[in-house]
Amino acid sequence: MIIEYIAKVIGVWFIGFFPYFEVYIAVPAAIAMNLDYFSAVIWSTLGNFTAIPLVIYLHRQLEEVRWIGGWLKKLRQRSLGRLDYFVENYGHLFVLLGTPVAGAWTIAAIARVLDIPPRRLMVYSFISILLYAIATAFMVDLGIKWFFN
Repeated sequence: MIIEYIAKVIGVWFIGFFPYFEVYIAVPAAIAMNLDYFSAVIWSTLGNFTAIPLVIYLHRQLEEVRWIGGWLKKLRQRSLGRLDYFVENYGHLFVLLGTPVAGAWTIAAIARVLDIPPRRLMVYSFISILLYAIATAFMVDLGIKWFFN
């Protein structure tokens, strides 16, 4: 029984982690696997959120490569020149609202290029991923109740 649960959780975590699938597929898949709604939301959220620290880490590693680091620095300087006010005042809203639309991987990469601080990126992306996982679970539940009643 516990091994079956662990296998389902690993599957849901991986679906949530994989780009393009993310929470939108992970939550319904978890519910289809007969996981409870709490487990569906938590494990798909954790799977999707894992991409954020990974992108932050990989971005730091890429900055240490001479030619890539120089290119990223130029890209950041060109971007921040035009978007400095926006990033400082509305960067958190960009992460909160952009994550459900563009996905965790994309928003994490863009946020690092725009120099949004890693802590702020992690907090707001986690909140955003959790909220749209809950919304997805709610919509799946609503659809199941509508279809079967």
